[in-house]
Amino acid sequence: MQNSSGASGQSLIEIQPWRDWISVIKPGILASNLFCAFAGYCLASRLKFDDITLIFILFGTTLVVAAASMLNNFLDRVRDLKMERTRVRPLPSRRLKPRNVLIVGIITGFVGLATLYIFVNPLSAALGFIGLFVYVVIYTAWLKPTSTWSTSIGGISGSMPPMIGYCGFSNELELGAWLFILVSFFYGSHRIFGHLGF
Repeated sequence: MQNSSGASGQSLIEIQPWRDWISVIKPGILASNLFCAFAGYCLASRLKFDDITLIFILFGTTLVVAAASMLNNFLDRVRDLKMERTRVRPLPSRRLKPRNVLIVGIITGFVGLATLYIFVNPLSAALGFIGLFVYVVIYTAWLKPTSTWSTSIGGISGSMPPMIGYCGFSNELELGAWLFILVSFFYGSHRIFGHLGF
């Protein structure tokens, strides 16, 4: 959407079609990760809910996962031009500006981590940061274009949402948390988080 004539300058984040912004946060993948976070919380709490804490866990996780997806799309925009099935995505097709997606992704990630740190606990924020860093830097920027190990390493990120949910209640890496991360890693959570952008 273009600004009307005579307007002085453009806003930093220009208005873009909602469907393209929804596309870059991958709502289906996002919902799957939220289910994993919720499952982790249920396991740790034994269904004894603290509603406010749970809301902040899910809100913070939503923002962190959405940020990971946006930053993944930003980093993959050039590679996506090389494949028929990906060149029509919002960034390679230039329906969204890379700068806008980068800015929104960074802000979203920061707010998500801050939410987990302030309203849940620092451990959950640390787990969110690990998931975000491994997915965006290690998986997307480094290993994806260079190594067949990329998806396996991406599995570390896939294990973080249930861990955030679990530790959001327990506030410690107890045995149940480690069992959860092993199950999540080996039985498919990496397909939820590790295949963002595919």
